[in-house]
Amino acid sequence: MANFSSDNQAAAHPAVLAALSLCNEGTAPAYGQDRWSEALTARMGGLFQCPVHVALTASGTAANALGLSLYTPSVGAIFCHEHAHIISDEYGAPGFFSGGGQMIGIGGQAGKITPEALAATLAASSQKMVKPAMLSLSMATENGTAYSVAELMALCDMAHAAGMGVHVDGARFANVAAALGGAQILPRCGVDVLSFGATKSGCINAEAVVVFHPAPGVAERMVLKSKQSGHSASKTRYQAAQFLAYLNDGLWLTLAGHANSMATLLAGWMQQAAGLSPLYPVQANMVFY
Repeated sequence: MANFSSDNQAAAHPAVLAALSLCNEGTAPAYGQDRWSEALTARMGGLFQCPVHVALTASGTAANALGLSLYTPSVGAIFCHEHAHIISDEYGAPGFFSGGGQMIGIGGQAGKITPEALAATLAASSQKMVKPAMLSLSMATENGTAYSVAELMALCDMAHAAGMGVHVDGARFANVAAALGGAQILPRCGVDVLSFGATKSGCINAEAVVVFHPAPGVAERMVLKSKQSGHSASKTRYQAAQFLAYLNDGLWLTLAGHANSMATLLAGWMQQAAGLSPLYPVQANMVFY
């Protein structure tokens, strides 16, 4: 029986399992000093075509909260869509990790924030409210849609002009990259930090925080925050080895492209067989009715 409920229930890819077996031989330095973790930073830099800092976590919630907390003070505000995963499904983790930062939801069709809506929210902020710190965008959104390059660039420009950083919740970033043509769109548009998910498309508890063009002190701050919050894994080689296999020869885009195609196929079949049209454009691996 076909299971269309969630990609969280899917199995790991054989190449990922093989990589885990290979890296399991012998001993290796701990806490990111192993050759797999070091190779992954170089690989990510090449993938995004810019300097990066990479921190590995076991969950998307940890990646989101840690990435946002790097730039959000205790009196800071994180603007996101009103249905964003960070505000509706993570029990206030970004606020907890940042020591009090608050999330402010913004409405928008199909899970997307518009520059006009962001401008209105910023204009409504008063001096005695929490200070704008970060804009968080889901790619793909919780409705399975994707920001275009033009939309992403406009939002990044507006956020930076307001003194904010930009975070992307990329739990399903592979699906967006497969649809839009690669990973480089994020740093080129002005995104500052990405929660790069791999668990939903072939890996096992492997997520990454990727900081683009990291400022001095960011790496040390990430180490401290990871340790303080209990997300500093000692045997990072197992997560890094998975990511290396996942990215090797474009496997991540192949898997995501296949999932996208199957979602489009399902939407077409439902339209033909039952006359049902999706509620939102099918731009990733999610279909809603």
